Amino acid sequence: MTAAGVTLRVVTGDADFARRLAARFVPHPKPAGEATRRRSEATVRLRGHVATVEREGLVGHVDLARAEITSPPSIPLCDALVLAAVAWRLSERDAFLLHASAATVDGRAVVLFGASGAGKSTAARELGGALSDDMVALRRLPSGWEAAGTPWYIGSGGHAPLGRLVWLVRGEPPSVREVRGGELLRALLREAGRFIPDADFQRRLFDLCADLARVGAIRVAAPEGGVVEAVRGAIA
Repeated sequence: MTAAGVTLRVVTGDADFARRLAARFVPHPKPAGEATRRRSEATVRLRGHVATVEREGLVGHVDLARAEITSPPSIPLCDALVLAAVAWRLSERDAFLLHASAATVDGRAVVLFGASGAGKSTAARELGGALSDDMVALRRLPSGWEAAGTPWYIGSGGHAPLGRLVWLVRGEPPSVREVRGGELLRALLREAGRFIPDADFQRRLFDLCADLARVGAIRVAAPEGGVVEAVRGAIA
């Protein structure tokens, strides 16, 4: 199966479950009611190149070197296993997962990140050409950054050059300003997919976030009910 451009092998004793799992991640987008939702938090432990993931009382394993998942027939557990495997593989390809929504505007990606409830999904839908609803893959290329859709929650299989990075905040008086450097790096690290407790993985993730922080973002604090208009104004 493939998720977010990463090919994975799933080992399970249930052939029907394996088919359901593959259908869960491709193609994009999901049919109504089949969105890939990240439910309860998972516990991840790493020993050598094998990550052990526990979720909702069940345990599965990811061989990070072989991109192989071993799991009982549990969709919530496999969601966590796939996230861990994808995050690891992407980090080896100069890419990482960011808790964000994204849309294409004039052929370029507008990526909106921030805490839950900040209005990311709403703004992305209204901008049109949605790439991803909750998790965006950002890849560093020689020509710049690229944003790609993922299966979390509902996303397209498309990608586009990064046009604008927008940091959405709430609970502040309305404001719009450019931000980069340390302030932006700290915000990116809070929302980056830090799924693997491994020093090398964390260093790769930090390096990628630091590089993106040098590119800069627009920090938008929108009035209640006004996030779409605030974003449109900020990226105009």
